[in-house]
Amino acid sequence: MQQFVEWLALNITWIMNFLAVVALGMSVYQLRAAARQASSLKHIGDSLTTRYIGQFPDFYENILEILSTSKESVKTIYDLPAYACFSRTLDWLSFEHRLAMLAQQNVRITIAFYSAERRRKMLREQFSYNSNQEWILWSSKRDIADRLENFQKRYGQKKKPISNVGQFLSLLDETHDDTAKKFVELYDAIELPSLIPLYAWVVDEKVAIFVIPSYTKEHSEYGFISNDARVVAALSTMIDRVISQHRDD
Repeated sequence: MQQFVEWLALNITWIMNFLAVVALGMSVYQLRAAARQASSLKHIGDSLTTRYIGQFPDFYENILEILSTSKESVKTIYDLPAYACFSRTLDWLSFEHRLAMLAQQNVRITIAFYSAERRRKMLREQFSYNSNQEWILWSSKRDIADRLENFQKRYGQKKKPISNVGQFLSLLDETHDDTAKKFVELYDAIELPSLIPLYAWVVDEKVAIFVIPSYTKEHSEYGFISNDARVVAALSTMIDRVISQHRDD
């Protein structure tokens, strides 16, 4: 026993170094295993036929992406004609331009959105402020201030910044009214007076994005993409039925 203690004392440094190397090796192995698992989970997630793609307006890029693949038809139903013109001004302009390009390529475009009365009601519920101070607090947030500046530069008077909620809502109304008029003239478009519980973009009857709005003060929307034939067919049929019902009325 005494000899073992003496040997341990003489070799303690070597033993500790050896154990440290073993521990490091196990750590590297665990990290690699975790990385493989994460990669596998991401692959599984990406391969799902229907998957979550984020909250508004983060999924707008997905909408633009599926539109770019269209060869035959685009069907869509959503709330405001100039969708995300304030939240994502540049993405909205890309959406508008992409529709125009598709129409030139003889792609059939069907669009449904809220009527003017419904739009005004919704916007005033979403952007309701009890005092000018509340508006100032909201509009002075950095991301909101940047959006207001981009929106005002594109649709407002360049030398007259938006200074209160009344001006903001008036500019929103004008933008959506102009877009609605343009879409009705250019595409197979219809304005709906009743609540739209689900938004959807269906491309070539092959892939679709659908969005579930929460209709709260913050107005969160949750997006999903699907290439499941049953889901895409159901969304396409829903759009057709809603439009047909309101045209019959």
